[in-house]
Amino acid sequence: MKYIIRLKQKSHLSFYTLSLNINSGKPHADKFLQNAEKTIFLVGEQPYIFKKSEFGEQHIRLGLIARQTSFLYEITDDKIILHFFWDNRQEPFYEHNDH
Repeated sequence: MKYIIRLKQKSHLSFYTLSLNINSGKPHADKFLQNAEKTIFLVGEQPYIFKKSEFGEQHIRLGLIARQTSFLYEITDDKIILHFFWDNRQEPFYEHNDH
C-alpha cells in the first residue's frame, strides 16, 4: 500500500532549509533536502521503518534524516502526516548510537 504524505507545517521545512543555507551554505542545504526527500519517500513505502516515539502511540513514529535532524510523523489509514522536524543539536530528540 502506498500512503499519501502530508507535511503539517510546510513553512517549517522551508525555514529549516533556509537556516541551513544561511549557516552552512547552499551545498549543505541542498544535500539536506535530498536526504529529506529520500527518507520521506522511504517512509511512504515502509511507514513502520522507524521506531515508535516515546509518546507510546504505535502510529506516532520518530524518523531520522541525518544525525542532527529528526522528524515526528503519524501513520493513519491512508496517509502519513509529518508533524515537525527537529534539530538534534539543540536538544536531542533522537539518541544516536555508533555501536
